[in-house]
Amino acid sequence: MARRAGAVAAMKRNPVAAGVVLVIVGLLVVLGVFLALVRAMSKDASPGLLSAQGMAHKLLTGRESISTDVQTDGEYVFRVVFQGSDGNVGSTEYATHIGVAVCMRGDQAVDAVRFSYLHFKPSCSGGRVRVTPAETSIAADRRAFGGDFVDGADRQDEPTPRRIGSP
Repeated sequence: MARRAGAVAAMKRNPVAAGVVLVIVGLLVVLGVFLALVRAMSKDASPGLLSAQGMAHKLLTGRESISTDVQTDGEYVFRVVFQGSDGNVGSTEYATHIGVAVCMRGDQAVDAVRFSYLHFKPSCSGGRVRVTPAETSIAADRRAFGGDFVDGADRQDEPTPRRIGSP
């Protein structure tokens, strides 16, 4: 109690010094929060994800891009998307019914297949992508994705899977 009374008495004797100390402490708190945010935002992607994305991009054409749907040990499944502009403010990803599955060995992508979510379900086995027939509806795929679809996405279907190196 005596210490607290002494601190209050010191602040009353020199209010300018007390104000400067409060400002310095406030700036240090703000700097600490800023550094924590910068560190959190600048984390590098895992080597496995970068390898999987690189292989998946080999199966894209035109203005297509990818968005991660599923990420597990040994497997990545990406949804093929198109980027839409929001008037120079940002961008929106518009999905299609097409996906790319990539199988991994450690942090190295070893196999990839482009497939239709409407006709196939991908899985990895022994480093190879297997696509098994699994018919689903357009509405069910839209619900599973839970996001916006590009205009005409329902007409963009690929009933035959395509591996890297195949036409």
